[in-house]
Amino acid sequence: MTGRACVIVSLVKVIGAGWGRTGTTSLAAALDRLGYGPCLRMREMWEHQDLAVLWNSHHEGSPADWRAALRDWQSTVDWPGCWQWREFADLWPAAPVILTVRDPAGWYDSVRRSIHAWTAPGQDVGPAPVARLLGYLWDREFGGWERVLDRDHAIACYERHNQEVRETCPPGRLVEYTVSDGWEPLCRALAAQVPGEPFPHLNQS
Repeated sequence: MTGRACVIVSLVKVIGAGWGRTGTTSLAAALDRLGYGPCLRMREMWEHQDLAVLWNSHHEGSPADWRAALRDWQSTVDWPGCWQWREFADLWPAAPVILTVRDPAGWYDSVRRSIHAWTAPGQDVGPAPVARLLGYLWDREFGGWERVLDRDHAIACYERHNQEVRETCPPGRLVEYTVSDGWEPLCRALAAQVPGEPFPHLNQS
């Protein structure tokens, strides 16, 4: 009796290194439109709780087979994918790394109004694996949910992350991108044709 080996072909073509609330919702929609979808971001964790479980286990020291886990995704943006951008860059050496950025003050205000507000202690944010992943987000990036209340501290964490990406991304692969700039710089970086439709600005707080 002979068997056939199962070959997993992972198709990640764009790697997002930017934090949430930097236009990642708009970028995900744009990548979908350009043929780089589906795009994995934090919002998908509610529907794909197996991925939330995987990320939680990985943070506790368990290995993760990212090629297998992301076999159905062509791009990543936002948390939790941005935590693994270096690993992803090694796994998919042809994929550009996109660092979404915005004005630090605007970023902070957006975080406080949105994800920080509705993930306050005691809030029901959904399934247990997702709630755990969100808790890890605050602990990892800021030292705890309460530390985000310190505006200067939170902005310093944000700027430090961006600078680390700039300094450590493989040469020639980093694309620093502001979604307010629309299609042209994104399409230029991806060698894609500019769509004949408005850029999907989806600033959802």
